[in-house]
Amino acid sequence: MWIICAGSKRSGSTLQYNIVSRIVELKGLGRRLPHAKPEDFPSVIEKQKDNNGIKVFKSHTLTKEIEELIKRSEARIVYCYRDVRDVVVSLIKRNWLNKDLKSISGFTESYLSDYNMWATYHKKMYISKYEDFYNDIKSEVSRIAVYLNIDLVPEEINQISAELSFENLQTEADKNFIEKDKYTFDRNTLLHKNHIQGRIHNQYIENLSLNEILGIEKIAYKWLLSLDYTLYWPLSNQFISLSQHADDYIAWQLLNKSSKGIVVEVGAFDGVHLSNSFALEQIGWSSICIEPNPEMFKQLERNRPASININNAIVGDKNINEIEFFAEEIGVLSGCNYDADDVKKRYENRGLEYKEPDKINVAATTLTTLFKKLNVNTIDVLSIDVEGFEIEVLKGLNLNSVDVKLFIIEANDDVYKTQLFKFFKGHSEYLYVGNNYQNLFFLKKKHLLKRNIRSLDFKNYVKAKQYHPKGAAYVIDSNRPSFTESNAVLKFKKYLGIF
Repeated sequence: MWIICAGSKRSGSTLQYNIVSRIVELKGLGRRLPHAKPEDFPSVIEKQKDNNGIKVFKSHTLTKEIEELIKRSEARIVYCYRDVRDVVVSLIKRNWLNKDLKSISGFTESYLSDYNMWATYHKKMYISKYEDFYNDIKSEVSRIAVYLNIDLVPEEINQISAELSFENLQTEADKNFIEKDKYTFDRNTLLHKNHIQGRIHNQYIENLSLNEILGIEKIAYKWLLSLDYTLYWPLSNQFISLSQHADDYIAWQLLNKSSKGIVVEVGAFDGVHLSNSFALEQIGWSSICIEPNPEMFKQLERNRPASININNAIVGDKNINEIEFFAEEIGVLSGCNYDADDVKKRYENRGLEYKEPDKINVAATTLTTLFKKLNVNTIDVLSIDVEGFEIEVLKGLNLNSVDVKLFIIEANDDVYKTQLFKFFKGHSEYLYVGNNYQNLFFLKKKHLLKRNIRSLDFKNYVKAKQYHPKGAAYVIDSNRPSFTESNAVLKFKKYLGIF
Protein backbone atom coordinates (compact mmCIF):
# COMPACT_ATOMS: atom_id res chain seq x y z
CA MET A 1 0.00 0.00 0.00
CA TRP A 2 1.14 3.51 -0.89
CA ILE A 3 0.32 6.58 1.17
CA ILE A 4 0.80 9.74 -0.87
CA CYS A 5 1.18 12.93 1.15
CA ALA A 6 -0.03 15.62 -1.21
CA GLY A 7 -0.92 19.29 -1.16
CA SER A 8 0.59 22.34 -2.78
CA LYS A 9 3.83 23.98 -1.70
CA ARG A 10 3.78 25.90 1.57
CA SER A 11 0.53 24.24 2.66
CA GLY A 12 1.69 21.76 5.32
CA SER A 13 2.23 18.65 3.21
CA THR A 14 5.74 18.08 4.60
CA LEU A 15 4.40 18.14 8.14
CA GLN A 16 1.71 15.63 7.16
CA TYR A 17 4.38 13.51 5.47
CA ASN A 18 6.24 13.35 8.78
CA ILE A 19 3.09 12.57 10.76
CA VAL A 20 2.18 9.69 8.45
CA SER A 21 5.77 8.43 8.37
CA ARG A 22 6.10 8.40 12.15
CA ILE A 23 2.77 6.57 12.56
CA VAL A 24 3.82 3.91 10.06
CA GLU A 25 7.36 3.60 11.43
CA LEU A 26 6.30 3.51 15.06
CA LYS A 27 3.94 0.60 14.36
CA GLY A 28 6.48 -1.22 12.17
CA LEU A 29 4.17 -1.17 9.15
CA GLY A 30 6.45 0.36 6.54
CA ARG A 31 8.76 3.26 5.85
CA ARG A 32 9.07 6.70 4.33
CA LEU A 33 10.60 7.13 0.90
CA PRO A 34 13.06 9.92 0.06
CA HIS A 35 12.32 12.91 -2.13
CA ALA A 36 11.99 12.30 -5.87
CA LYS A 37 10.90 14.50 -8.74
CA PRO A 38 7.47 13.74 -10.30
CA GLU A 39 9.06 12.52 -13.52
CA ASP A 40 11.13 10.04 -11.50
CA PHE A 41 8.16 8.44 -9.77
CA PRO A 42 7.93 5.48 -12.23
CA SER A 43 11.44 4.45 -11.19
CA VAL A 44 10.46 4.82 -7.52
CA ILE A 45 7.57 2.42 -8.10
CA GLU A 46 9.88 -0.02 -9.85
CA LYS A 47 12.37 0.04 -6.97
CA GLN A 48 9.61 -0.63 -4.45
CA LYS A 49 7.86 -3.44 -6.34
CA ASP A 50 9.05 -6.07 -3.85
CA ASN A 51 8.30 -3.93 -0.81
CA ASN A 52 5.08 -5.28 0.72
CA GLY A 53 4.99 -2.75 3.53
CA ILE A 54 3.40 0.68 3.57
CA LYS A 55 5.34 3.14 1.43
CA VAL A 56 5.02 6.82 2.40
CA PHE A 57 5.79 9.25 -0.41
CA LYS A 58 5.42 13.01 -0.71
CA SER A 59 4.27 14.55 -3.98
CA HIS A 60 2.85 17.96 -4.84
CA THR A 61 1.99 16.68 -8.31
CA LEU A 62 -0.80 14.27 -9.21
CA THR A 63 1.07 12.17 -11.76
CA LYS A 64 -0.62 9.61 -14.00
CA GLU A 65 1.17 6.86 -12.06
CA ILE A 66 -0.30 8.10 -8.77
CA GLU A 67 -3.74 8.29 -10.41
CA GLU A 68 -3.42 4.67 -11.49
CA LEU A 69 -2.50 3.64 -7.95
CA ILE A 70 -5.57 5.46 -6.62
CA LYS A 71 -7.88 3.91 -9.21
CA ARG A 72 -6.55 0.44 -8.36
CA SER A 73 -7.07 1.18 -4.64
CA GLU A 74 -3.34 0.72 -4.07
CA ALA A 75 -2.83 4.21 -2.67
CA ARG A 76 -4.38 6.37 -0.01
CA ILE A 77 -4.05 10.14 -0.12
CA VAL A 78 -3.34 12.46 2.79
CA TYR A 79 -3.91 15.97 1.49
CA CYS A 80 -3.77 19.48 2.92
CA TYR A 81 -4.51 22.96 1.65
CA ARG A 82 -3.96 26.50 2.91
CA ASP A 83 -5.28 30.00 2.30
CA VAL A 84 -3.84 30.69 -1.15
CA ARG A 85 -3.23 34.33 -0.20
CA ASP A 86 -0.89 33.22 2.60
CA VAL A 87 0.74 30.69 0.29
CA VAL A 88 1.56 33.53 -2.11
CA VAL A 89 3.17 35.50 0.73
CA SER A 90 5.21 32.48 1.81
CA LEU A 91 6.49 31.88 -1.72
CA ILE A 92 7.39 35.54 -2.20
CA LYS A 93 9.33 35.60 1.08
CA ARG A 94 11.37 32.60 -0.10
CA ASN A 95 11.96 34.22 -3.51
CA TRP A 96 10.07 31.39 -5.17
CA LEU A 97 7.50 33.75 -6.68
CA ASN A 98 7.89 37.22 -8.17
CA LYS A 99 5.90 39.96 -6.45
CA ASP A 100 3.97 41.17 -9.49
CA LEU A 101 0.32 40.78 -10.47
CA LYS A 102 0.99 38.54 -13.46
CA SER A 103 3.04 36.06 -11.42
CA ILE A 104 0.62 36.13 -8.49
CA SER A 105 -2.41 35.58 -10.74
CA GLY A 106 -0.67 32.77 -12.60
CA PHE A 107 0.25 31.00 -9.38
CA THR A 108 -3.30 31.40 -8.02
CA GLU A 109 -4.71 29.74 -11.14
CA SER A 110 -2.14 26.95 -10.81
CA TYR A 111 -2.84 26.41 -7.10
CA LEU A 112 -6.59 26.09 -7.68
CA SER A 113 -6.04 23.82 -10.67
CA ASP A 114 -3.84 21.47 -8.62
CA TYR A 115 -6.39 21.46 -5.80
CA ASN A 116 -9.24 20.60 -8.18
CA MET A 117 -7.26 17.75 -9.76
CA TRP A 118 -6.57 16.15 -6.38
CA ALA A 119 -10.14 16.84 -5.21
CA THR A 120 -11.42 14.61 -8.02
CA TYR A 121 -10.56 11.75 -5.66
CA HIS A 122 -11.92 13.40 -2.50
CA LYS A 123 -13.90 10.28 -1.55
CA LYS A 124 -10.62 8.37 -1.25
CA MET A 125 -8.68 11.13 0.51
CA TYR A 126 -8.06 12.53 3.94
CA ILE A 127 -8.25 16.30 3.49
CA SER A 128 -7.08 18.75 6.12
CA LYS A 129 -6.90 22.53 6.40
CA TYR A 130 -3.47 23.89 7.32
CA GLU A 131 -4.96 26.50 9.63
CA ASP A 132 -6.75 23.74 11.57
CA PHE A 133 -3.71 21.58 12.31
CA TYR A 134 -0.46 23.53 12.33
CA ASN A 135 -0.98 24.54 15.97
CA ASP A 136 -2.62 21.26 17.01
CA ILE A 137 -0.36 18.43 15.86
CA LYS A 138 -1.79 16.03 18.43
CA SER A 139 -5.30 16.16 16.96
CA GLU A 140 -3.94 15.82 13.44
CA VAL A 141 -1.98 12.70 14.41
CA SER A 142 -5.17 11.17 15.83
CA ARG A 143 -7.27 12.04 12.77
CA ILE A 144 -4.73 10.68 10.28
CA ALA A 145 -4.33 7.46 12.28
CA VAL A 146 -8.10 6.94 12.19
CA TYR A 147 -8.15 7.53 8.43
CA LEU A 148 -5.36 4.96 7.95
CA ASN A 149 -7.08 2.45 10.25
CA ILE A 150 -3.99 2.34 12.45
CA ASP A 151 -4.59 2.08 16.19
CA LEU A 152 -2.51 4.40 18.36
CA VAL A 153 -2.58 4.50 22.14
CA PRO A 154 -2.46 7.94 23.84
CA GLU A 155 1.23 7.55 24.66
CA GLU A 156 2.08 6.99 20.99
CA ILE A 157 0.03 10.01 19.93
CA ASN A 158 1.81 12.14 22.52
CA GLN A 159 5.21 10.85 21.40
CA ILE A 160 4.65 11.67 17.72
CA SER A 161 3.14 15.08 18.40
CA ALA A 162 6.07 15.96 20.70
CA GLU A 163 8.62 14.87 18.08
CA LEU A 164 6.93 17.02 15.44
CA SER A 165 6.16 20.02 17.59
CA PHE A 166 7.24 23.41 16.33
CA GLU A 167 9.69 23.81 19.21
CA ASN A 168 11.34 20.42 18.71
CA LEU A 169 11.68 20.88 14.96
CA GLN A 170 13.43 24.20 15.53
CA THR A 171 15.91 22.50 17.88
CA GLU A 172 16.63 19.69 15.40
CA ALA A 173 16.77 21.93 12.34
CA ASP A 174 20.53 22.00 11.73
CA LYS A 175 21.49 18.40 12.50
CA ASN A 176 20.84 16.50 9.28
CA PHE A 177 20.62 19.12 6.54
CA ILE A 178 21.84 18.36 3.02
CA GLU A 179 21.82 20.47 -0.15
CA LYS A 180 20.12 19.16 -3.27
CA ASP A 181 18.49 20.85 -6.28
CA LYS A 182 19.35 24.27 -4.77
CA TYR A 183 17.43 23.44 -1.58
CA THR A 184 18.83 22.74 1.89
CA PHE A 185 16.73 20.24 3.79
CA ASP A 186 16.75 17.29 6.19
CA ARG A 187 17.23 14.09 4.18
CA ASN A 188 14.97 12.12 6.50
CA THR A 189 12.10 14.50 7.26
CA LEU A 190 12.30 16.60 4.04
CA LEU A 191 11.93 19.63 6.30
CA HIS A 192 13.99 22.73 5.68
CA LYS A 193 14.29 25.88 7.77
CA ASN A 194 11.54 27.65 5.85
CA HIS A 195 9.08 24.98 6.96
CA ILE A 196 9.49 25.91 10.60
CA GLN A 197 9.93 29.68 10.54
CA GLY A 198 6.37 30.80 11.14
CA ARG A 199 2.77 29.78 11.50
CA ILE A 200 1.00 33.10 11.07
CA HIS A 201 -2.50 33.09 9.61
CA ASN A 202 -3.76 36.01 7.47
CA GLN A 203 -0.23 37.28 6.93
CA TYR A 204 -1.29 38.40 3.45
CA ILE A 205 -3.03 41.43 5.00
CA GLU A 206 0.30 42.92 6.08
CA ASN A 207 2.45 41.63 3.23
CA LEU A 208 0.40 42.15 0.07
CA SER A 209 -0.92 45.36 -1.46
CA LEU A 210 -4.66 45.77 -1.99
CA ASN A 211 -4.22 45.27 -5.74
CA GLU A 212 -2.32 42.04 -5.11
CA ILE A 213 -5.04 40.77 -2.77
CA LEU A 214 -7.68 41.69 -5.35
CA GLY A 215 -5.64 39.90 -8.01
CA ILE A 216 -5.95 36.70 -5.99
CA GLU A 217 -9.53 37.10 -4.79
CA LYS A 218 -11.02 37.90 -8.19
CA ILE A 219 -9.83 34.42 -9.22
CA ALA A 220 -10.10 32.46 -5.97
CA TYR A 221 -13.24 33.99 -4.39
CA LYS A 222 -15.38 30.90 -4.88
CA TRP A 223 -12.65 28.54 -3.66
CA LEU A 224 -11.92 30.68 -0.60
CA LEU A 225 -15.55 30.93 0.46
CA SER A 226 -16.24 27.24 -0.14
CA LEU A 227 -13.47 26.42 2.34
CA ASP A 228 -14.67 28.94 4.96
CA TYR A 229 -12.07 31.61 4.37
CA THR A 230 -13.14 35.26 4.49
CA LEU A 231 -12.80 37.62 1.55
CA TYR A 232 -10.85 40.80 2.19
CA TRP A 233 -12.16 42.98 -0.64
CA PRO A 234 -15.51 43.85 1.05
CA LEU A 235 -13.49 45.73 3.70
CA SER A 236 -11.93 47.93 1.03
CA ASN A 237 -13.32 50.58 -1.31
CA GLN A 238 -13.01 48.15 -4.24
CA PHE A 239 -15.82 46.00 -5.65
CA ILE A 240 -15.29 42.57 -7.22
CA SER A 241 -18.24 42.22 -9.57
CA LEU A 242 -19.68 38.92 -10.80
CA SER A 243 -22.43 40.45 -12.93
CA GLN A 244 -22.25 40.20 -16.70
CA HIS A 245 -22.42 43.98 -17.11
CA ALA A 246 -21.44 45.31 -13.65
CA ASP A 247 -25.13 45.37 -12.67
CA ASP A 248 -24.25 44.70 -9.03
CA TYR A 249 -21.73 47.55 -8.91
CA ILE A 250 -24.08 50.00 -10.62
CA ALA A 251 -26.95 49.09 -8.29
CA TRP A 252 -24.71 49.50 -5.26
CA GLN A 253 -23.73 53.01 -6.38
CA LEU A 254 -27.29 54.05 -7.23
CA LEU A 255 -28.32 53.06 -3.71
CA ASN A 256 -25.62 55.09 -1.97
CA LYS A 257 -23.07 52.26 -1.59
CA SER A 258 -25.00 50.86 1.33
CA SER A 259 -23.42 48.05 3.36
CA LYS A 260 -26.87 46.61 4.13
CA GLY A 261 -29.87 45.83 1.99
CA ILE A 262 -31.99 43.08 0.49
CA VAL A 263 -31.37 41.83 -3.02
CA VAL A 264 -33.71 39.42 -4.79
CA GLU A 265 -32.49 37.60 -7.89
CA VAL A 266 -35.12 35.95 -10.07
CA GLY A 267 -33.21 33.56 -12.31
CA ALA A 268 -30.28 33.01 -9.97
CA PHE A 269 -28.80 30.01 -11.84
CA ASP A 270 -26.07 28.48 -9.61
CA GLY A 271 -25.73 31.64 -7.51
CA VAL A 272 -22.25 32.43 -8.84
CA HIS A 273 -22.03 32.52 -12.64
CA LEU A 274 -23.03 36.05 -13.76
CA SER A 275 -24.71 36.59 -10.41
CA ASN A 276 -26.21 39.99 -9.62
CA SER A 277 -26.54 39.17 -5.93
CA PHE A 278 -23.31 37.36 -4.97
CA ALA A 279 -21.09 40.44 -4.49
CA LEU A 280 -23.80 42.38 -2.66
CA GLU A 281 -24.14 39.48 -0.22
CA GLN A 282 -20.40 39.66 0.44
CA ILE A 283 -20.59 43.29 1.54
CA GLY A 284 -23.35 42.54 4.03
CA TRP A 285 -26.63 42.40 2.13
CA SER A 286 -29.26 39.72 2.62
CA SER A 287 -30.23 37.83 -0.51
CA ILE A 288 -33.12 35.81 -1.85
CA CYS A 289 -32.18 33.66 -4.84
CA ILE A 290 -34.90 32.10 -6.98
CA GLU A 291 -34.09 29.33 -9.47
CA PRO A 292 -36.67 26.98 -11.07
CA ASN A 293 -34.28 24.37 -12.52
CA PRO A 294 -34.06 21.60 -9.87
CA GLU A 295 -30.59 20.47 -10.96
CA MET A 296 -29.18 23.99 -10.94
CA PHE A 297 -30.91 24.65 -7.63
CA LYS A 298 -28.70 21.99 -6.03
CA GLN A 299 -25.67 24.02 -7.11
CA LEU A 300 -27.30 27.19 -5.81
CA GLU A 301 -27.82 25.62 -2.39
CA ARG A 302 -24.15 24.60 -2.21
CA ASN A 303 -22.79 27.92 -3.46
CA ARG A 304 -25.02 30.27 -1.49
CA PRO A 305 -25.65 28.84 2.00
CA ALA A 306 -26.25 32.29 3.49
CA SER A 307 -29.01 33.11 1.01
CA ILE A 308 -32.70 32.25 1.18
CA ASN A 309 -32.91 29.94 -1.84
CA ILE A 310 -36.23 29.21 -3.53
CA ASN A 311 -36.77 26.41 -6.08
CA ASN A 312 -39.68 27.93 -8.01
CA ALA A 313 -40.60 29.42 -11.33
CA ILE A 314 -42.08 32.90 -10.98
CA VAL A 315 -45.31 33.49 -12.91
CA GLY A 316 -47.90 36.23 -13.31
CA ASP A 317 -51.02 34.31 -12.28
CA LYS A 318 -51.41 33.23 -8.66
CA ASN A 319 -53.61 30.33 -9.81
CA ILE A 320 -50.71 28.70 -11.68
CA ASN A 321 -48.95 26.24 -9.35
CA GLU A 322 -46.88 24.42 -11.98
CA ILE A 323 -45.38 25.35 -15.33
CA GLU A 324 -43.31 23.76 -18.10
CA PHE A 325 -39.62 24.69 -17.97
CA PHE A 326 -37.06 24.25 -20.77
CA ALA A 327 -33.63 23.29 -19.41
CA GLU A 328 -30.77 23.60 -21.91
CA GLU A 329 -27.13 22.70 -21.31
CA ILE A 330 -25.56 26.14 -20.84
CA GLY A 331 -28.27 26.76 -18.28
CA VAL A 332 -28.47 30.55 -18.31
CA LEU A 333 -30.59 30.38 -21.50
CA SER A 334 -33.15 28.07 -19.91
CA GLY A 335 -36.61 29.32 -19.05
CA CYS A 336 -40.37 29.04 -19.24
CA ASN A 337 -40.28 31.01 -22.49
CA TYR A 338 -37.92 29.26 -24.91
CA ASP A 339 -36.75 30.63 -28.27
CA ALA A 340 -35.07 27.61 -29.86
CA ASP A 341 -33.72 29.52 -32.89
CA ASP A 342 -32.07 32.14 -30.71
CA VAL A 343 -30.53 29.53 -28.41
CA LYS A 344 -29.24 27.53 -31.38
CA LYS A 345 -27.46 30.65 -32.70
CA ARG A 346 -25.83 31.24 -29.33
CA TYR A 347 -24.59 27.65 -29.20
CA GLU A 348 -23.24 27.96 -32.73
CA ASN A 349 -21.44 31.21 -31.86
CA ARG A 350 -19.73 29.44 -28.96
CA GLY A 351 -18.82 26.34 -30.96
CA LEU A 352 -21.02 24.12 -28.82
CA GLU A 353 -23.21 21.27 -29.99
CA TYR A 354 -26.88 22.11 -29.57
CA LYS A 355 -29.14 19.56 -27.94
CA GLU A 356 -32.88 19.79 -27.49
CA PRO A 357 -33.72 21.07 -24.01
CA ASP A 358 -35.23 18.88 -21.34
CA LYS A 359 -38.84 19.73 -20.67
CA ILE A 360 -39.74 19.52 -17.02
CA ASN A 361 -42.65 20.66 -14.91
CA VAL A 362 -41.60 22.88 -12.02
CA ALA A 363 -43.43 24.43 -9.10
CA ALA A 364 -44.61 27.99 -9.72
CA THR A 365 -45.67 30.99 -7.67
CA THR A 366 -45.97 34.77 -7.95
CA LEU A 367 -43.62 37.25 -6.34
CA THR A 368 -46.47 38.69 -4.30
CA THR A 369 -47.31 35.27 -2.88
CA LEU A 370 -43.66 34.47 -2.22
CA PHE A 371 -42.86 37.77 -0.52
CA LYS A 372 -45.94 37.46 1.67
CA LYS A 373 -44.83 33.96 2.68
CA LEU A 374 -41.33 35.23 3.48
CA ASN A 375 -42.71 38.32 5.25
CA VAL A 376 -40.73 40.60 2.95
CA ASN A 377 -42.16 44.06 2.31
CA THR A 378 -39.04 46.08 1.43
CA ILE A 379 -36.52 45.18 -1.28
CA ASP A 380 -33.52 47.26 -2.27
CA VAL A 381 -32.70 45.53 -5.55
CA LEU A 382 -34.96 43.21 -7.55
CA SER A 383 -33.08 41.60 -10.44
CA ILE A 384 -35.13 39.74 -13.06
CA ASP A 385 -33.43 37.71 -15.80
CA VAL A 386 -35.74 34.97 -17.05
CA GLU A 387 -35.15 34.88 -20.80
CA GLY A 388 -38.19 36.73 -22.14
CA PHE A 389 -40.55 35.92 -19.27
CA GLU A 390 -39.88 39.18 -17.41
CA ILE A 391 -43.29 40.79 -17.99
CA GLU A 392 -45.05 37.70 -16.63
CA VAL A 393 -42.92 37.95 -13.51
CA LEU A 394 -43.86 41.62 -13.07
CA LYS A 395 -47.56 40.87 -13.53
CA GLY A 396 -47.41 38.78 -10.37
CA LEU A 397 -45.93 41.58 -8.26
CA ASN A 398 -48.19 43.91 -6.30
CA LEU A 399 -46.12 47.05 -5.81
CA ASN A 400 -48.62 48.33 -3.27
CA SER A 401 -47.62 45.56 -0.88
CA VAL A 402 -43.87 45.48 -1.58
CA ASP A 403 -41.57 48.50 -1.70
CA VAL A 404 -38.89 47.90 -4.34
CA LYS A 405 -36.24 50.61 -4.59
CA LEU A 406 -34.47 49.48 -7.77
CA PHE A 407 -35.32 47.06 -10.58
CA ILE A 408 -32.72 45.49 -12.88
CA ILE A 409 -34.57 43.79 -15.74
CA GLU A 410 -33.21 42.08 -18.82
CA ALA A 411 -34.69 43.13 -22.17
CA ASN A 412 -33.03 41.34 -25.06
CA ASP A 413 -34.76 43.24 -27.87
CA ASP A 414 -36.92 46.29 -28.58
CA VAL A 415 -40.16 44.33 -28.15
CA TYR A 416 -39.27 43.46 -24.55
CA LYS A 417 -38.08 47.02 -23.91
CA THR A 418 -41.39 48.43 -25.14
CA GLN A 419 -43.30 46.05 -22.89
CA LEU A 420 -41.23 47.06 -19.86
CA PHE A 421 -41.61 50.79 -20.49
CA LYS A 422 -45.35 50.27 -20.86
CA PHE A 423 -45.48 48.42 -17.54
CA PHE A 424 -43.59 51.13 -15.64
CA LYS A 425 -45.64 53.87 -17.29
CA GLY A 426 -48.40 52.60 -15.02
CA HIS A 427 -46.10 53.06 -12.02
CA SER A 428 -45.16 56.71 -12.14
CA GLU A 429 -43.24 56.47 -8.87
CA TYR A 430 -40.42 54.82 -10.87
CA LEU A 431 -37.96 56.46 -13.21
CA TYR A 432 -36.01 54.75 -15.97
CA VAL A 433 -32.46 55.80 -15.10
CA GLY A 434 -30.46 53.99 -17.75
CA ASN A 435 -29.13 50.72 -19.13
CA ASN A 436 -25.99 48.67 -19.45
CA TYR A 437 -26.37 46.77 -22.69
CA GLN A 438 -29.65 44.80 -22.45
CA ASN A 439 -30.43 45.43 -18.78
CA LEU A 440 -32.76 48.29 -17.85
CA PHE A 441 -32.66 50.07 -14.49
CA PHE A 442 -35.84 51.50 -12.94
CA LEU A 443 -35.33 53.46 -9.72
CA LYS A 444 -37.96 54.73 -7.33
CA LYS A 445 -37.83 58.50 -7.74
CA LYS A 446 -37.45 59.24 -4.06
CA HIS A 447 -34.14 57.33 -4.11
CA LEU A 448 -32.69 59.35 -7.01
CA LEU A 449 -30.02 61.25 -5.10
CA LYS A 450 -27.68 63.91 -6.44
CA ARG A 451 -24.56 62.43 -4.83
CA ASN A 452 -25.23 58.95 -6.25
CA ILE A 453 -25.71 60.16 -9.80
CA ARG A 454 -22.61 62.33 -9.56
CA SER A 455 -20.39 59.53 -8.24
CA LEU A 456 -21.49 56.78 -10.64
CA ASP A 457 -18.30 55.47 -12.25
CA PHE A 458 -16.21 52.32 -12.64
CA LYS A 459 -13.01 53.42 -10.89
CA ASN A 460 -13.26 50.77 -8.19
CA TYR A 461 -14.76 48.04 -10.37
CA VAL A 462 -12.87 44.74 -10.44
CA LYS A 463 -13.94 42.01 -12.85
CA ALA A 464 -14.23 38.56 -11.29
CA LYS A 465 -13.29 35.40 -13.11
CA GLN A 466 -16.45 33.56 -14.12
CA TYR A 467 -17.06 29.90 -13.24
CA HIS A 468 -19.71 27.64 -14.75
CA PRO A 469 -20.79 24.42 -13.00
CA LYS A 470 -20.24 22.45 -16.22
CA GLY A 471 -16.77 23.79 -16.91
CA ALA A 472 -14.90 26.48 -18.80
CA ALA A 473 -16.45 25.68 -22.20
CA TYR A 474 -19.83 26.89 -20.92
CA VAL A 475 -18.65 30.11 -19.29
CA ILE A 476 -20.18 33.37 -20.47
CA ASP A 477 -17.69 36.07 -19.59
CA SER A 478 -18.42 39.51 -18.18
CA ASN A 479 -18.43 42.41 -20.61
CA ARG A 480 -16.66 45.73 -20.28
CA PRO A 481 -18.76 47.74 -17.80
CA SER A 482 -20.76 50.73 -18.99
CA PHE A 483 -23.89 52.62 -18.09
CA THR A 484 -25.92 54.77 -20.47
CA GLU A 485 -27.95 57.28 -18.52
CA SER A 486 -31.52 57.96 -19.57
CA ASN A 487 -32.64 61.34 -20.89
CA ALA A 488 -34.48 61.91 -17.64
CA VAL A 489 -31.28 61.47 -15.63
CA LEU A 490 -29.32 63.70 -18.01
CA LYS A 491 -31.94 66.42 -17.54
CA PHE A 492 -31.76 65.88 -13.78
CA LYS A 493 -28.00 66.31 -13.83
CA LYS A 494 -28.22 69.39 -16.08
CA TYR A 495 -30.78 70.96 -13.79
CA LEU A 496 -28.54 70.36 -10.77
CA GLY A 497 -25.47 71.54 -12.64
CA ILE A 498 -23.43 68.40 -11.98
CA PHE A 499 -22.12 67.69 -15.45
